[in-house]
Amino acid sequence: MSRWRDMHADGAALHAPARGARFDVAVHAAWDARAPEGIDRARFRRALARQIRQDAWRALRTVRGFVPAVEVASDHSRPGRARVLATAGGRLDCRPAPRALIEHRLAELLADPASRLRWSRNAARAAARRGADPQEGS
Repeated sequence: MSRWRDMHADGAALHAPARGARFDVAVHAAWDARAPEGIDRARFRRALARQIRQDAWRALRTVRGFVPAVEVASDHSRPGRARVLATAGGRLDCRPAPRALIEHRLAELLADPASRLRWSRNAARAAARRGADPQEGS
């Protein structure tokens, strides 16, 4: 059984530990991006959340007691343009919690244009694979 779980609500994808998400610390970012034509938006958001969570974990793996979670939503309110709305953060099971360090690293991560491009490309590839996602029905 996976330690990670994908949850969906109100057009957003949440990638968090199976025992549940808690955002003791969170950083928000938005950027222009869209699922390529023919790609299911929900699968794209889910794959994007996984990509961001993996990089958040890599950036903060030395912080004991930090358990990452990522939520990805999209805004299609403007014709012809789509925006990704990402929240990266997670649970802090450590005292004292290095909140400023975590927020700084997450903000740097979410602001990096090269990471955003890589996440989008990898998410599009993952979302395009039919039947490759065992959590598709959840």
